Amino acid sequence: MPARERMGQHGAGVLLSALRRLALEHPADGLRWSPGRRGELMTTAELETRRRAALDLGNSIRTYRADLKLDLATGHATLAETLAGNDPRIATMRIRDLLLAVPALGATKVRRALAANDMQPRTRVENVSTRRREALIVWLREHHPAAWESIG
Repeated sequence: MPARERMGQHGAGVLLSALRRLALEHPADGLRWSPGRRGELMTTAELETRRRAALDLGNSIRTYRADLKLDLATGHATLAETLAGNDPRIATMRIRDLLLAVPALGATKVRRALAANDMQPRTRVENVSTRRREALIVWLREHHPAAWESIG
C-alpha cells in the first residue's frame, strides 16, 4: 500500500501521535500532553487550572468527611440520617470508616455488623442499596442498644 493511502487511513492517529511526541519533547512551548481520559493537548495553564480544581474538590470532600466523622462522634449527626441522605461527598467513602466514626462501635463490632449483613469492609457507601442500609441500621439497633443515640 502506498504511503499516501496509509496516511489517509490513519492520518488522524499519525498526526495525534506526532503531536504527542512534539508536546512531550518540547514542553517549553507551553503544550503538555494531558494524562486525562480524552488525552488531549492543553496549554500548561489549562492543565494547572484543571489540576487545581481537582485538588480543591478533593480537599473539600476530605474536609467534609472529617467534619462528618466529628459530628458522628459528638452526637450532632446520626448514622441513620447520614446513610439516608445519599450525599455524593460520602458516596466513595468506605462503609467501615463511616461505622468506625460512631463512638460505641469499635473495629470488632463493625466487623461483626458487616459480616452479619453480608457486606465487605471495603464496600463503598454508594454500593450499598437502601434496603441493605436500612437492614444494617436495624441490626445495629438490635444488637448494640448502647449505641442507639449515635445510630439514630
